[in-house]
Formats: sequence, structure tokens, C-alpha cells
Amino acid sequence: MKIKMFFLTTAFITQSTYASELPVIPLRDLVNAALTHQPSVAVSYYETEKKNSDLDLSRAALYPTLDLTSGLNNNRKESSGTERNVE
Repeated sequence: MKIKMFFLTTAFITQSTYASELPVIPLRDLVNAALTHQPSVAVSYYETEKKNSDLDLSRAALYPTLDLTSGLNNNRKESSGTERNVE
């Protein structure tokens, strides 16, 4: 019985050591691989991005807007010295 426990313990320790030696892949690389190799993932991703952009546009419509216009008008009339321009 003690020998079985020893082998089981050794097997678990060895297995956990092996698991900790696996390479760590950044999440961004995994996402890029999924987008490249799985069309359904890419479609879902781009649909989500479109919905987020639509949501941003909807929220932007709730903010107040400011319109600014300007103009310049310069009207002159030529007259002799005896006439007066009244407008």
C-alpha cells in the first residue's frame, strides 16, 4: 500500500512539473490566431465591433451640440455730398 501511494505521489508531482513547463502564450496571440483560422470567430468579433460603434454613435446623439455661424456684410453706396443714405 505504501508503495502504491509513493508511485501515485511521484506521478502527481511529475505531472504538475510537466504542466508548469508549458510555454505561456499571450492572450493577444491566441485571439489573433482564432480570428485568422476560425471564420465564425472573426464574424462574431466584427459584428461585436460594429455593435459597439453603433452604440457609441447612439450615445453621442444624446450630448448637446453647438452650431456656430458667422457672416460679414459690407454694403456701401456711392453718393454725392448732398445726398444722405438712410437705411
